[in-house]
Amino acid sequence: MSEISHESNKARYSDGYGIVPNDVIWEEILLKLPTKDLVRFKAVSKLWYEKISSPSFVKLHMEQSKANTRYIIYSYPSAVDMFIMENNGETSQLTLPGSHNGLSPVEICSFNGLLCIRSDTEEDDLEIRICNPTTQEVTLLPRCSLPGKFTSLGVVFDAETNYKVFRFCSDEFESEDDFCECEVYESYDGTWRNIGQVPTGPKVNWFAPVCPTSVCVQGRLYWLAWNIEDRESPAFVQSVDMEGNFSRISLPEDLNGYTFLINLDGVLSLVAMDNTETYVDILVLEDNKETGFTWSWKTCAELELEFISSFNSVVGGKDEILFIFDVFNKFRYRVFNLTERTWRELDAPAALKRCYSVALPFVESLLPCINPEEKPTPARAQLPVLNDLDS
Repeated sequence: MSEISHESNKARYSDGYGIVPNDVIWEEILLKLPTKDLVRFKAVSKLWYEKISSPSFVKLHMEQSKANTRYIIYSYPSAVDMFIMENNGETSQLTLPGSHNGLSPVEICSFNGLLCIRSDTEEDDLEIRICNPTTQEVTLLPRCSLPGKFTSLGVVFDAETNYKVFRFCSDEFESEDDFCECEVYESYDGTWRNIGQVPTGPKVNWFAPVCPTSVCVQGRLYWLAWNIEDRESPAFVQSVDMEGNFSRISLPEDLNGYTFLINLDGVLSLVAMDNTETYVDILVLEDNKETGFTWSWKTCAELELEFISSFNSVVGGKDEILFIFDVFNKFRYRVFNLTERTWRELDAPAALKRCYSVALPFVESLLPCINPEEKPTPARAQLPVLNDLDS
């Protein structure tokens, strides 16, 4: 009986080149490999492709990658220069897949290692791409159906590797009402769906015009809704989930334009500069079943800068926040550690010291950016790397 069981197990885990360990051991081994090697090993065989592409392994790899804080930094508005920055300040040049078309991105959203990039074409149309810089996959979304000169995007992601792109559009840059039209792209079927009129979408912060306007946390998209009368302070937080349910969250009083929402290690958090411009408060959102959503003060950070022209970006990482300041047209990259309550200065690439730049959170990810029907299946003929593996 033992021999039969052994042969059965052997057949089950054979890929034609050797015996593959059971799933647990397999995942433990693969998780120790560099991500770039995992991408390359998907071409070894169909079995390797299926294992590395499986939702369970992709999720495990994602959780491991989140422990290492990284950022994408790009020049604004053309995004000609783009880099991946480690939390120690080391940078490497990044070339996005599909960037050869010559269109300059006008809006970029980052979520779980994928980027959603909106470009404007000469025909006053939109080109929206989803790409994975790690795997170099890219997909061009179908043409949008809703008209609208002024557009903003937001992307939410669920635990089953599906994502939705929310496109908010209006005919006026500043509308007198609090509503706009919205359509949603569904990754699982590759189509846009018009959901009609919805509460106001993400809008530019006049005090930090290059900052991203929305943030995705735990399967919900959040953004600040601004007072129409003065635009000098946010009115409330607007959000939408994967099912298209909209809701709003109250804000603390006495906030000014230098207020930002960030994803701080999986928790929606608020960064708000005081009116004296000497420090920022960091608050986190707590969901209490009895009292509802409340903001809890976490810590404060003294800015330690005499003058700040503007905030280019405020981005949350794992127990840290990256700030990009414009100080008399000199751009400073500073990271605040929440545990130690200390600052450290990062040395940005020369190309980004002379221009406005934007930071986005980034993790190395194996998440697919195309729907399942489009995924290629590696053929056995595509095995040039086997000799490298044996050497």
